[in-house]
Amino acid sequence: LPAAYVEGRPLRRELLSCLLRTGVVADRGSPEAPEHLQEIDDVLGRLVDVTLWLHRPCYRKFTKPAFLQSTPSLLRPLLELYLWRASRGVAKEGGATAEERVRSASARFAGWLLDQQDRLRAGALLFKA
Repeated sequence: LPAAYVEGRPLRRELLSCLLRTGVVADRGSPEAPEHLQEIDDVLGRLVDVTLWLHRPCYRKFTKPAFLQSTPSLLRPLLELYLWRASRGVAKEGGATAEERVRSASARFAGWLLDQQDRLRAGALLFKA
């Protein structure tokens, strides 16, 4: 699924991440920017992946319909195979069960949010100006 839409066109997560990385680094010039952006990409990317592919209600309501809407009907059997393989691939990454992966990604995200909250309380924004 696209990470965003730009002028009505889908933008993949990798490209969005790259654009954010170069844009923020260029604007801020902070040596910390790449490290924080990678951390954001790692934490949020994993959470989005497990949510879209492993959380069954989300998969049924959003992930699968988004793919089906954008695919010609003649290609749907191939798409069904791709979706099955993709969801199984995400589920098998790291050797953990799907439930363990969802818990792990959620816990990591919660910890990351607490870290960011502590940084804000200490007066340190995501990037130093």
